[in-house]
Amino acid sequence: MGEYEALILGSQIVRNLGAKRISIMGDSELIIKQIKGEYSVNNPRLSQYRETVLDLIKELLEIDFVIIPRKQNMQAHSLATFSSTCRLPFHPNHQYTTEVRHGPVIPDNLKYW
Repeated sequence: MGEYEALILGSQIVRNLGAKRISIMGDSELIIKQIKGEYSVNNPRLSQYRETVLDLIKELLEIDFVIIPRKQNMQAHSLATFSSTCRLPFHPNHQYTTEVRHGPVIPDNLKYW
């Protein structure tokens, strides 16, 4: 669910910026293939996340989905480490901006948060 939360947050930012063409790059083959419709979503909670993402990106003219190896996704790994431990991971000299969420994007998933 963390990957979907991050994808929703990124999609909200892109929509607020008025972007029309984006590339979504991630190391979660499952999430990317679920969004593209190549994999089915059997879990009702994940289905709500997928529908939220699709709603956020529906106005985009062009979306490119790219699956990248986890080893090549150190920026995302650094942010995930930071969010789960609240410590700056690999590059302490870099400037990070964070948004603290106190609950899931999808309110119905609150009991699983």
